[in-house]
Amino acid sequence: MSSPGPTHSYSSRGPSNSTTSPPYAKQLGWTPTPLPDEFSVCDDSDVDDMTLGTISSEEICDLSHVMARNETEDADGAAKLNDVFVSYVAALKKEWGDPFLLEAGKEPAASWRLPGDTFVQVTGGFTAILFQFITPQGWWYFA
Repeated sequence: MSSPGPTHSYSSRGPSNSTTSPPYAKQLGWTPTPLPDEFSVCDDSDVDDMTLGTISSEEICDLSHVMARNETEDADGAAKLNDVFVSYVAALKKEWGDPFLLEAGKEPAASWRLPGDTFVQVTGGFTAILFQFITPQGWWYFA
């Protein structure tokens, strides 16, 4: 398992069908990826460690960040990654109480509602652990 590198990308998501990139993406020095609505700070990496999602290319709806990876890509690495996932959920429960949504299976997840109609979700799986911070504009994630 490893911590993510410095790769960041922008990705347009949400209920709108807009494919217009945000006007600030190129101003921030982000370079286009093969996808028309995605930009990356490190164009030499094929791994997105952080994505910024927007609605209609204007409002930010979520920020996703890879917290740990299964670098060995085997069952032993996945078991270790699951232990890390469980420790993250325990720490978040200690801070914010019980999650309002728990999902089991190959990609388990726990979600908390925070003040200001924002959400935090931690998702586990075979390959990575993902933290997702969802703004009020991303309400549809939990609709």
